[in-house]
This record gives sequence, C-alpha cells and structure tokens, in this order.
Amino acid sequence: MEDVRPDKASGGQAGFTLVPVLWTVTLLALIVTLFLSSVRTHTQITANSVELALAQALAETGITLGVLDLVASAGQPARQRRYPMRQPVSCVAGSEGVVTVEIDDEGGKADLNFADTVLLQRIFTGLGSSRADASRFADAIADYRDSDDLRRLNGAEADDYHRAGLAYGPANGPFTATEELGQVLGLPRDLVARLLPLVTVHSGSPSVDIAFAPPDLAAALAGGTVLTPAIASNASSTSGRNAFTIHSRGLTPGGLRTESAELVSLTPGARQPYVIRRWSRNAPAAIGDAAVGLSVPPC
Repeated sequence: MEDVRPDKASGGQAGFTLVPVLWTVTLLALIVTLFLSSVRTHTQITANSVELALAQALAETGITLGVLDLVASAGQPARQRRYPMRQPVSCVAGSEGVVTVEIDDEGGKADLNFADTVLLQRIFTGLGSSRADASRFADAIADYRDSDDLRRLNGAEADDYHRAGLAYGPANGPFTATEELGQVLGLPRDLVARLLPLVTVHSGSPSVDIAFAPPDLAAALAGGTVLTPAIASNASSTSGRNAFTIHSRGLTPGGLRTESAELVSLTPGARQPYVIRRWSRNAPAAIGDAAVGLSVPPC
C-alpha cells in the first residue's frame, strides 16, 4: 500500500501565500475606510460652505431691503416706513431662511465733531463719571479734534501725549471714525467701549434727536432721571435724516446666523441716491433655533 503523507513543503508555501493576501485585503479595507471618511468630510465641508453662503446672502438681502426703504422714504416723507427706526423687523426669504433688519438714525447719537463740551460732560456724568473726570474727558476730546495746540483747562495737547509715552498726538482735525476715541489721552478703555454705541461722526449736528437716541444715551442725558422737557430742549434737535446704520441678520434653516451692518448717507437728487460710509461683517455663529417654523411674514 502506498504511504500518503502531507507535503510539509507545500503546506508551508500555502500559509506563506495567505499572509500577503490578508495584508492586501486589510490594506484595501483601510483605503476604502479612509476614502469614505474623506468623502463624508468633503460632503460636510461643502454643506457647511453652502450654509455659510446662504447666511451671508440673507444678511446682504436685509441690507438691500433697508437701503431701498430709506431711499423710497427720502423721496416720500409721508410714506410709511417698512422699517421704523430702532425697531427690528423680520421676514422670511422664501424657504431659505429669515432676514431681520433694524435701522438706526445717526441723528440720535452724539457727533464727536460737533458736540460741545457741555453735551459731552453731560454724557460722561450720565454714564457715571465724576464731574472732574467728565470735564477732563470732554476737554481731551475737544483738544483732540481742534486744529490748534492750545491746551484747554483740563485737556491734552501734543506735549501731554508725548509725556505719556505715546508716539502720536491729537489728530488736530475731525474724527474720521468713532474708534478714534481709543486714541484720546486719558479715556479709560471700558468707558470708550460704553461710549462707542452712543456716538457718531456722521450726523453733523451739535445735539442729538432724543426720539432716536439709544436708550443708554437718552438715560445719560437725563442724568438717570426721566427726560424732562428742559433737558430735551437743551440736548435735542430734530435729526437731519441723512445718515443711517442698517443692521441685518440672516438666519438659515439649519440655524446658522451671520450679521452685517452698513452706514449710509442719503444724497437725494444725486445720481447715486446714497453713499456707503462704512460696513462690517460679523463672523457666523451657530445657534440653537433654526429659521424653520418661525412665524414671520414673507419678505
């Protein structure tokens, strides 16, 4: 009888062959996994980019709607505004999301280039500064913007800035932006932050229109009390209605929100009915509430 025994050599060869096959299968599985992960990541990035673009488009739509309303109202003073001053109004842009528009009249703010030191002192004391500090802050602002080198009683001119170790001095000219307040010698940073929403460089008025003043400014002018007719007559004048800040917020169905703002000056009768003075775009932020299901009228 023939003796049949396993071929040890061929069995070893088969085992050796199986190892590369297993490695190949494992490598292919890894490649497929990485590919699918890459596809998912790319799909998510694309979806996020689309959502971001939608949020930005909604915010820009709000800016356009606000400008159109301002221009139309300038030509027809009796026309009822779609966007009353300082009142946010929301609308649905088709099925794409919600647009919220709010318009501020710059005439309701204190103009840094025209407000006198009395008005500035009133604002500072209303914000909680002592009379001495309020006088110092007001004089420093006046010295910063005037064209001479004559130091006011409590102000600051070039020599004072240099003695304070600063490489710059007062502008000796008009404020070009409200953020320049941060360069005025002696103004505390926290006070500047509180003051920025209350001031402008675009109203061209020595006073403010109380009817459109931010609540904090109206309260400051009232000295923490109810705004009496006497205070209103001294601090308030009717707005020239020529400069406005449009705030717009876009909210997508997925809950991504972005904000835009533009300050425009109206130029009735000109070829271009308005001029953009400044603009800002805030970074988008995800919020818990999505635009879907909100009860607001269509745009």
